[in-house]
Amino acid sequence: MGNNLREYRKKSGLTAAAIAEAANISTTYYYELEKGTKRLNIETLESLSKLFGASIDSIAGVDITKPVISEEMIGKEGMSLLEEIAAGLNEAASKGIITEEEKVRFLQDKKGDLEYLLYKKLKR
Repeated sequence: MGNNLREYRKKSGLTAAAIAEAANISTTYYYELEKGTKRLNIETLESLSKLFGASIDSIAGVDITKPVISEEMIGKEGMSLLEEIAAGLNEAASKGIITEEEKVRFLQDKKGDLEYLLYKKLKR
């Protein structure tokens, strides 16, 4: 994600200080985001998305068209479960039960859990 932020900053022609002020964060924190040493919270992600006129997934460096997890990695049962989770989140977002940002936040929050489950599966 840091590289994306750096590229968006360069394209915008804004200084890190100006971006930080617009996003209501410190310049130091912004630089740490660019370096990848700090995690981006959803509120700051939304602010930066609006500031740069870019989608949240492009700012976060997520390619939503490219599968990250394959059936070979977690088996048919694991893929079925992930597909159910994705369908539920998409349905909830389409019905206005949750926002797209909340959907992204949920996936980011659960990323560690999924990585742990994959690690356990691959260690077998």
